[in-house]
Amino acid sequence: MEEQTAVIAPETQPAIPFKQAEQISGATLLRVGAILIFVLIVGVAAILLLKKIILDRSLIKLPAARIRLAEARRLSSRLSVYLVVVDGQEYLVSQSGDSNFMLKHQPSGSDSFNPDRDRT
Repeated sequence: MEEQTAVIAPETQPAIPFKQAEQISGATLLRVGAILIFVLIVGVAAILLLKKIILDRSLIKLPAARIRLAEARRLSSRLSVYLVVVDGQEYLVSQSGDSNFMLKHQPSGSDSFNPDRDRT
């Protein structure tokens, strides 16, 4: 007797029924690339617009600053002196560690603090 061996052919169908092999066409890649470029352009334009709005103070009407630091001097590693102008009035303030002290108040309309004048 001759033995017949059955040759089993490999399956040609995918393991999952109704699944098709994935193919990416050139048109799909072109669409994805165009969308990516469009999103990048819109993002850069939005960042530049926000930067212009935030940095351009003429678009946002802010009141004039009432407090201004005219001068600051460090006298030692712990002691600093500041000349602060508030609504035209000058205040000489010292800071030592966590403590602040107002040393002198110059009313508006008077001459500014003049250290040479105060020495005489």
